[in-house]
Amino acid sequence: MYTLKNINCIYLGKSNNTNYLILEDYNNTIILNLNKGIEEHNLDISVDHIEYIYNEGNEFQEKVDLDDIKNVSLITNVELINIYTNKNVSSPFLVCIKDKSNNRLFIDAMLNTTYTRKGHYKLKTFSNTKVREIYRKNKKTSIRFTKLLIKMCKKLRVVVEIDEVDTV
Repeated sequence: MYTLKNINCIYLGKSNNTNYLILEDYNNTIILNLNKGIEEHNLDISVDHIEYIYNEGNEFQEKVDLDDIKNVSLITNVELINIYTNKNVSSPFLVCIKDKSNNRLFIDAMLNTTYTRKGHYKLKTFSNTKVREIYRKNKKTSIRFTKLLIKMCKKLRVVVEIDEVDTV
C-alpha cells in the first residue's frame, strides 16, 4: 500500500514510446503506464517530454492512501465547492485521482494546488463538463489530447481569474 504524505510532483512523460503518469512525494514514487493501464515499479526509466500537472505547492496536504489507483481523470468546466463556506475554491480544470475505495485527490492543474481534505469539498458539474480519462487500471489510454489540454489550461491562467468572493 502506498501512502503519499507530501506530494511534491505529478507529471506526464514519455519513454520508449510509452506514456507515463508519475506521482512523487519525498519517500515514494508511483509510476502509471498509460499505454497498458498498469502500475510499474521500474524506477530506472528515463522520462522525457515532461508536462507537469502539479509541482511542489506550499499548501497543507493530508495523508492520502493510494493503495490501488483505479483511475485518473482531467475534468474541465467544474467547480470544487468548500462545503463549509459554499465558495468555489478552484479553477475549472481539475485532475482527479481515485483509488479502489473511491477516495479522491483533486489537483488544480491551473492554480497548482491540491485538495485532499476528506469530506471538505464537493464537485459541482455543469452541462458542459467534460471528463477526459488519463489513466484507468487495466485499460490502454492515449495521452496526446490530454497533454495539449493541460498546456492550454496553464496558458489560460492569466485570462481566467478565480476570486473567492461571496455571491450572496
